[in-house]
Amino acid sequence: MPFSLICLNPILKACAVKSDSIHKFTVDGEPVFAAPWESKVFALTVTLHERGYFSWTEWSQCLAQTIADSNCNESHPTTYYEDWLKALETILADKQIVGPDELIEQLKTEI
Repeated sequence: MPFSLICLNPILKACAVKSDSIHKFTVDGEPVFAAPWESKVFALTVTLHERGYFSWTEWSQCLAQTIADSNCNESHPTTYYEDWLKALETILADKQIVGPDELIEQLKTEI
């Protein structure tokens, strides 16, 4: 595999606290996150950005492209945070930080 796989354990542990505190946020009485995994992926993205793995401009461009691509696929509609996860997988793979399979495996075992 061409990926220079980083150890995500410290990053995942750092963002676990962040996601625990944000997964219950509400706006107008409605939850911001429909499921705990959504807050975890959000927190992981913010933590990776804060640690310099990608700029927010790079992230927003990747997310926008992912959403545009998913909007073209009417046969398989996605939620916002499914697109968010796909964009995170894409940016980490494009930057050769970690591949999608490794990211999912780390998320399953650590969070």
